[in-house]
Amino acid sequence: GRNSDEMHAAAAMVMNAVKTLSGIPAQIPLIGPSIIRSIAHMKQDILKVGYTSLNLSQAVLLTCYELFAASGRYVPPHEKAPPAPQAQKAQLNKNWAAMLREIGFMKEEQADHFMQGFQRVFSRGVVTKDDAALMLGVARQAVWAAKNHA
Repeated sequence: GRNSDEMHAAAAMVMNAVKTLSGIPAQIPLIGPSIIRSIAHMKQDILKVGYTSLNLSQAVLLTCYELFAASGRYVPPHEKAPPAPQAQKAQLNKNWAAMLREIGFMKEEQADHFMQGFQRVFSRGVVTKDDAALMLGVARQAVWAAKNHA
């Protein structure tokens, strides 16, 4: 292996060894490019570390996870709450928009743009009734706090 923007040399060497021992063709990545980009973003923009390439321990951890997920033995946890109905999701969006305006996070002319971002976040997984109730509670409490502590 050799150092690259994506991975340290030791990590690349171990990945190549795993592929060779497992009979995985060299052109098939063990860690998908989108995962590497996400981790690089986290390391650079969130954690503010000076390097974005995966070190050996990070690469081994991700490789083990990817191999386990690909094995078919992983069973995601069962969600106990049913999905939130569309009306509850619409109320969630409405209440969050009102709360974000009330606390001064966004102005009315920014609302459509900002709420599109929040809708993308809320749509990345199944929003359950319990999730929506929790987020509605956060919006109510933030509005109450803004009005009573201003």
